[in-house]
Amino acid sequence: MFNNYDKTISVLAYIPIVGWIIALIMNSDKSGDEKNYNAFHLRQGLGFSIISIIYSVINGILFWIPFLGKLANLIIVFCFIGVAILGILNALKGERKYLPFVGKQLDSIFGNAFE
Repeated sequence: MFNNYDKTISVLAYIPIVGWIIALIMNSDKSGDEKNYNAFHLRQGLGFSIISIIYSVINGILFWIPFLGKLANLIIVFCFIGVAILGILNALKGERKYLPFVGKQLDSIFGNAFE
């Protein structure tokens, strides 16, 4: 359905900040269903990046509390990397699936952005 170029754009959208910016630029010349497909993953990736940054700030604060700092690091390994992998796998399959827990909310917050 979608070619490898479109899938590459969607995969890059899940790499916080730099990958997302590259995906946004690559998607700017697209139109139709390809643009909508990539825009979906750009919205999900943007939300993922924002949540990752917020979590990093919280993790930086919790770092100074011995037990909570280690627990926070475990959460980032299992949750954030797992969620990014799920997003990337969905993009590679050519599917528009929401990220777990926050995907639908992100889509409603960002609306039709990037289309």
